[in-house]
Amino acid sequence: MTQDRSVKDTVLFVLSIFAASLVILCFLYPEFWFFHTRRVCICFDLFIPFESTYMLVSHSFHGGIQLWDRFDQMNYAYYVLSFGMYGVANVLTALIYILLSLFFTHPAQALYHTYFLFFFSVTCFIRTIGGYLLLRKFVANKAVILISIIYLNTILTSYNTTPGFLLEGIYSFLPLTLYFILCFFEDLNVRAFLLLMLAMSICFACSPLYTLGYYYQGLHFVVLSCVVSFLLRRDWRKLRGRSPLPRMEFLQNIGLATCCFLIILPYCWWGRSLMHDFFLYGSGLGGTQGRFDLIFNFKGYFYVQGRGFANPLEFLGTSLNYHHNIWGGSWLFVGGSTLFFVLAALVLSKDRRKYIFAATVLFIVLINTACYPNNFFVLPQYLQYAFQHPGAFWARGIHWDEWGIYLWLFLSSIAHGINVLTNPFSFLVRGFNIEALLMPILLLPLVAMGLDACLQCWQRKADLIHFNRRWILLIFCIFLLLWDLSGGTKTLGVYEGNQATAQNLKFYILSLGTIFLMYFLTCKFFHPDKRWMGWIILGLAFAVDLVALKTYSKFDFIDNLNIAPTRLSPTYTHQAVMPDYQNPRVFPFREFFNTNSRVISPDIDESLEMYGTSYQYTPMGRFFHPWYIYSPTHIAYKDIYPDLEIQQYLIRNPRNIFFADYAFDSRFLKMSDILRSNLEERVVLADPQEQNEAFIKKNERVYIPPMNLSPKIYSTSLDWSMAQIHQSKFGWEYTFDLPNNFPFYLSTTIFTYDYASWRLSIGSRILDPMQGALTAPYTYDVQNIQDKKITILLPDARAPWPRGKLSVKLPDRILDVWKNTYDDLGLTYDAPRDGWLIFNYPYDDKWELSIDGQTTPLSRVNRYFIGSPISAGKHHVLLRFWPSLGSFFQKTEGNMFLSPLFFLWS
Repeated sequence: MTQDRSVKDTVLFVLSIFAASLVILCFLYPEFWFFHTRRVCICFDLFIPFESTYMLVSHSFHGGIQLWDRFDQMNYAYYVLSFGMYGVANVLTALIYILLSLFFTHPAQALYHTYFLFFFSVTCFIRTIGGYLLLRKFVANKAVILISIIYLNTILTSYNTTPGFLLEGIYSFLPLTLYFILCFFEDLNVRAFLLLMLAMSICFACSPLYTLGYYYQGLHFVVLSCVVSFLLRRDWRKLRGRSPLPRMEFLQNIGLATCCFLIILPYCWWGRSLMHDFFLYGSGLGGTQGRFDLIFNFKGYFYVQGRGFANPLEFLGTSLNYHHNIWGGSWLFVGGSTLFFVLAALVLSKDRRKYIFAATVLFIVLINTACYPNNFFVLPQYLQYAFQHPGAFWARGIHWDEWGIYLWLFLSSIAHGINVLTNPFSFLVRGFNIEALLMPILLLPLVAMGLDACLQCWQRKADLIHFNRRWILLIFCIFLLLWDLSGGTKTLGVYEGNQATAQNLKFYILSLGTIFLMYFLTCKFFHPDKRWMGWIILGLAFAVDLVALKTYSKFDFIDNLNIAPTRLSPTYTHQAVMPDYQNPRVFPFREFFNTNSRVISPDIDESLEMYGTSYQYTPMGRFFHPWYIYSPTHIAYKDIYPDLEIQQYLIRNPRNIFFADYAFDSRFLKMSDILRSNLEERVVLADPQEQNEAFIKKNERVYIPPMNLSPKIYSTSLDWSMAQIHQSKFGWEYTFDLPNNFPFYLSTTIFTYDYASWRLSIGSRILDPMQGALTAPYTYDVQNIQDKKITILLPDARAPWPRGKLSVKLPDRILDVWKNTYDDLGLTYDAPRDGWLIFNYPYDDKWELSIDGQTTPLSRVNRYFIGSPISAGKHHVLLRFWPSLGSFFQKTEGNMFLSPLFFLWS
């Protein structure tokens, strides 16, 4: 009963911390949590968790786990390994949305709101659990744990000021991972190691590349610091005299190891696919040169990895300056009270584990110094000059700033050398600014120890802390006030912006310095039992930093845009984000792709906008841009960018699927011959294979029959009396149910040439088709705002006359789309004569095509794509991507969701 009571109290305590954190977060960011007035940023790094959640939701509505991304014409290996799709926060957020989806009338908008409410709540809850377990090792005071975890969820994770940050899901596991690292070094046994590996495996599932690279980079320094501490304390003696494991513990260890294996197993395939199926310019994969070439090139590390975005000389200044929010290129704001508690821990606490985290933070600061081989030799050369020419050296005088810089470069070179020689994943890291974002969380144990030490100092418990050192903090507070009053903030090297900003920073430091000075002065005059007075004073410091953090969130250097631009049209240049405009319940079939490399509508800025899982919604458009490392492509498309002939071919024939009368042997006919004859929609080139020899032409003459293709139009009228009407801030929305015979595999789009297939008229007025939220009168949307609905935006509530008429040009020769998922595409196709059915999908031997239930071999056509002979008449066509492995994935990937339950049981 006592144990059950203890567990219940612990659960309630953790939930109360979580609730308190959410209340404060709602106060700090009401535009995120309540009003949804601040939208996701245009930068793709910040939007990836949202898109991951969208893809999981969309997959669940269309057949479960999928392998192929039809938008980007490649499998999900790059997306899963680099950005992560199956992160715990993403999965749970998607699951919550799916469970609530029956109650959503506007699925795309609801997904956005659900994402903010639950994704950040889940990550906050994970941090709370991990923070509680970690801090329980350092302090026993529950009030200290409560305040410290609130610090963790607010000030120490100030990167939350930019919503949806890429590493939010992974970094939330950092306190929990730190807990298991300490458990392992405190009690060396197999179970502690396996629990640590299981925690890392769950992080690995969130994003393998970032877990092994950026996340482990910070953990690596923790491990190194723990190893040094372990050796100095001679804890290796614990390894002697180990008794055999009990049977139950042995079985638990086997279960833990199995869970780790099952979590990582699917990613082995993703990794193999990334190595063989992708071309990533500048990565070292697919015959390119890049960071993967540095695996065994230690010298190259110092040249290629020479940039550190966060300047170590600005660490103190930017940690205090709440007007300087450049999270991607500098240090984060961590607050003056945080730094003071860290100092208090280092001065007062007797817990020697404080040096583990202090050394880790020092490592991260040092490694953000640009690393070049000559940095190590600057200080020795300077000393050598002093010994060889003492007269000239002393005559010149001692310049302490030079000494400081040379010493810093020497130490930073040692840190880089230790990293490259001991970290097996150092080659994955492009820059060390991501560790600058992780570093504040590593301050959590020091904050808790410092806060606890200050309270012990108030109670005069000299046996628990270095009580006699309290005068150091008192002198520091006095010095800080004098330094600040004398204009010392100008020496921090921070971005001051204007005089008002500098003055605000001066008063901020002055306020905190006064609060802490008052704390150490008043603790001498108040009775130790009056701890409430100490809490009030320390609470003032916390409140000052919360106000500063709220201000910090308003100085984000990336503009936050509305989810819908002022007006959305094919010629409007805007920052569009795919999930904002796409209903996750509807996976639309697109007849066309946008390929024009000069006039792309809307204008595409590939480095910033999200049009699909790899930054673009249009499947082929990005392949008409120069390659760069963040634009992955299928290996079959490796040469498509410099191939001007195929680009011209695709511009003239921009269909995803089309019928060709003939396929010619690529050895006898050239693409230039097809273009010269204007036969790009009638003739293709095919690589000769044993199964297609009878169907391809060589050099004989052929007769090209007339096209005789009349467009098939679907038409319907809209009865205004059947409309549901409600007012929006842009006008009056009329929503109609689509007829039962409507082709529900279609929806309006503004991203591809399918835009021109839609026409809605009210009398003589033609309305503009849109995708998603309607922001201008006389526009309409089909199935993106609501599935099986058409929504029209008009300037007033007066029903116009005559009836609206909707007409849609259906895809050529496609009579029906009876199966439409990411992996599988089932069509009823009408071939006018014997010929070839062509799919502008990359050639890959993992495709499987069946026509009328019979498996049909696929050939490589037009150098990059796939096609197969087809006879005249109507056919049931089913194209599938690696169907056998798809069913395997739907089984094995589910193990990842079960592993956290086993983790808790263990």
